[in-house]
Amino acid sequence: MGLTQKKSRLTRIHWQLWVEDRFDPQSHRRVEKEGVGLIAALKALWDAHMREGISPEGRETFSKFNLWSKDLDQSFEIQENAAAMEKIHGWLFTHDNRSPFKKTLKNSGLLNTIVQGHYGLILRGEGSLKILEAAEAAADCASFSTALKAIAGEDALQD
Repeated sequence: MGLTQKKSRLTRIHWQLWVEDRFDPQSHRRVEKEGVGLIAALKALWDAHMREGISPEGRETFSKFNLWSKDLDQSFEIQENAAAMEKIHGWLFTHDNRSPFKKTLKNSGLLNTIVQGHYGLILRGEGSLKILEAAEAAADCASFSTALKAIAGEDALQD
């Protein structure tokens, strides 16, 4: 399948965002959200993961998220790296120190760039690891954003 065909197919996939409790093996996974198109799916995944699945310090919380596409017979997750997650979290959100789980998105442009980077990696058959490596190496949000655009590649940025 050529890149154009692959990208066209990815815009039409049906997806589900699943959530599970990391610490309660008796709880059942559930569908949190559903939609169409891989870009929308990745945005839902990154937003939920960073908003509910990661603390401001970059540690995992009770909620674990993954995407599932029956059309692709594939699941997508965000890999863990506490140092990278802490940086990304700080660049994406503001939060009330009295309630660390009350978060306000302050940088929707960065969220979109992260999604484009992840999309570009998926087009090449890769996961999210390079995004986390870029965050860990970045001195600031601007250098992270530049690295994400390189990770995404021209093919992903044209969508």
